[in-house]
Amino acid sequence: MKLEHKNMNFKNYDFKRLLLITGLFSLFAILAVLPAFADGHMKLPFDGNVHLSRFESIYEALANRSIPSDINFIGFKGGSTAYNSLYPWITGLIFVLPRFIIQNRLHAIMLGYFAINMLAMINMYLLTRELTNKIILRFLGVLLYQLSAYHFMIMYARVAMGELFAYTFLPLVFTGLLKIYKKDKLGFVFLGLGMSLIFNSHILSTITTVLILIVIVFVRIIRRKFSLFELKQYCYALLISVPMSIYSLFNFVKVYFNNDIEPPYHLLQPINTSDMWQSILNNSIVGDAPIFNIGLIETILLVLLIIPAILTGYSSWKLWWYSAIGIFIGTLNWFPWESKTLIESPIGSIQFLGRLLTYVSLFLAVAIVLLFEENEKYTFTIDKLSIIIIPLLLVSMSASYSHEHKMDYPANTYMHSNKNFEYALKYGEAGLDYPLRLDKATKKIPLKKFDVDDAKQTYNNITIHIKSMKTKKVRLNIPIYRGVNYTVKINGKTKSVASGKNLIVTLRQGKNVVSVTSNPTKIQYVLLMTSVISIILATVCSFLLIFKGRAFRIKEI
Repeated sequence: MKLEHKNMNFKNYDFKRLLLITGLFSLFAILAVLPAFADGHMKLPFDGNVHLSRFESIYEALANRSIPSDINFIGFKGGSTAYNSLYPWITGLIFVLPRFIIQNRLHAIMLGYFAINMLAMINMYLLTRELTNKIILRFLGVLLYQLSAYHFMIMYARVAMGELFAYTFLPLVFTGLLKIYKKDKLGFVFLGLGMSLIFNSHILSTITTVLILIVIVFVRIIRRKFSLFELKQYCYALLISVPMSIYSLFNFVKVYFNNDIEPPYHLLQPINTSDMWQSILNNSIVGDAPIFNIGLIETILLVLLIIPAILTGYSSWKLWWYSAIGIFIGTLNWFPWESKTLIESPIGSIQFLGRLLTYVSLFLAVAIVLLFEENEKYTFTIDKLSIIIIPLLLVSMSASYSHEHKMDYPANTYMHSNKNFEYALKYGEAGLDYPLRLDKATKKIPLKKFDVDDAKQTYNNITIHIKSMKTKKVRLNIPIYRGVNYTVKINGKTKSVASGKNLIVTLRQGKNVVSVTSNPTKIQYVLLMTSVISIILATVCSFLLIFKGRAFRIKEI
């Protein structure tokens, strides 16, 4: 396989049009960010505290010319679990790197949000280029996906960064699929890049996307459309995704499969239909799982498409709509999702069925674009685009502003200044995922709690000052994972400790200082460099493919 560069004549490209598209995307990205920060603060919910701690750990490591260790020592009230290994962080650099150019953390986060919105629109635009040559329809698809209420919900109501990154990169996966269906020999580049970026963001979204791709392949086999060419393309995509994902994969496998880890809780909470409609009518993006939604306008569009679906003959847009409406209905509480059997099965890992609305938003946008593309009697003009997009934009901006403006949830932290961020890092509510299961012998050892005020947390170390009434053996709520390099010091002396269980130390009477340090290994440096370089190369390759040949000229956009 060779990447051909013939017809690479950049003089043929209309860069004024490219500049116009970039300007419009920038405008919509700004409008997606400003209302949420109009009051000069950021509302940080439970998940937001988790990601704030993760990003701070990454930033401090890079600022000290290191890479993050396996362990998150910052935040989590000193819990020091292996978030950096078990929750991929590479795409989180979108929010970390602005810290190096902007001192104000709130402004740095705003810049990160601007970047992630730009990327979401660019990736969706690449997908729409596979659907139509009409720029008006391409903008329709991009903005339907960008302005989905669920997009704003994961951005601001939940601050679920892993899912947000997956939402951003998912269009790349389907861009690759459509290219493969068109017999494009380099379609696997987009598929492999998209899947690896999702894997480097959120493992659960990766699993969900893979399952959906398996269903798609199964359907194509039934319809006798699957070919040896497709199989080869999937293999190539898998092959190139390995170096792009190798760092995150190595860290996850090393920690997860070498330890008896308590996985995140299982749950299958569906969307409550009546509560969802109430939330939609209130234009609310509160991040409660039973009321996840895609917003009033897109929900109406999703339902109204049943009319052309009945009135028209076979068309490919219907397959996308069937997928969107099918997944949407499947997320509702019309089915016995909360049965114990289902919850305890691997499916229970999804926790909230509303998470599938990412795919509903994407499939709906594609279906609407194809509806107008494939049916000449349904003409689409800029007036119709305005009728859909302007209300959608206003509703989305209003929802994000209203959510951030309301001081309605006591667990939220309201971030105004760097001082607020420091407070949230130290005292913010954040769950302690991925703890080690305690065996009977460990449980018998008394737990010694410590206050975060008595601890110093850095990117690679936690140092705790503890007082003890007498000399005794205790366990601390700090897991010591197998496969991770630790240096443990008790009162200045290095001690060997058992791995695969929580830290057990012997305290002397009086004051004690317990220090736990973990640094990355050389192999992690090599693997991270491999992943980053591979992602950059695949991105550059994708860029070259976009501008290669007549079919990809900007003047035809």
